[in-house]
Amino acid sequence: MKGGGIMVWGMTLPDGTQWVKRLIGKVNSAVHCAMLRDEIIPYLNDHLGESNLVLQRDNCRVHTSKETKKFLIDRKVEELEWPSYSPDLNIQENCWAMQSVLVYERLGFANVDQLWKSVQNAVAKLNREKKKQIVGMINKFGSRLLQVIDNHGEAIPY
Repeated sequence: MKGGGIMVWGMTLPDGTQWVKRLIGKVNSAVHCAMLRDEIIPYLNDHLGESNLVLQRDNCRVHTSKETKKFLIDRKVEELEWPSYSPDLNIQENCWAMQSVLVYERLGFANVDQLWKSVQNAVAKLNREKKKQIVGMINKFGSRLLQVIDNHGEAIPY
C-alpha cells in the first residue's frame, strides 16, 4: 500500500481485554462524544457494570475539550488527570506496541481495509494469548507510579 493509513481508537479493560474501533473521517469533539455515548459507555457498562466508570485518557484535544468534559460530567464518568507523553504509565501505550508488532509481522498491505483486518487480527490474538500479561501490567501499575515518584517524575524503564 503506498501511503494511506487508518485511525484507531482503543482501550484496555481491567481483565486485559483489548477493544478497538476504526475511526473514519475527521474526529472532533462531537464525533468523539457520540462514540462514547453510542458505543464505549454501553460496552463498558455491559462488561464492568454501570457504576464507577473511570477513564484514563491521554491529552488528545478531543479528550480534553469543553464539550467532552461536559459530556462525561453529565454522565458521571470520572476521568483520571493524566500527563502527556507518559507511556511508562499508560498501559494502553504498551498494548499499542504489542498490537503494532503483530500488525506489521506482515509487511505491505494492498489497501487500508487489509491494514484494518490486520489490526483486528492482532487484537484478537492479544485477547486470546496475552490477557494474563496485560493484567500483570495492570497489577504492577501502583509500583510503577511509585517508581516515577522516586525518579522525580522522570521516565522509568518498562
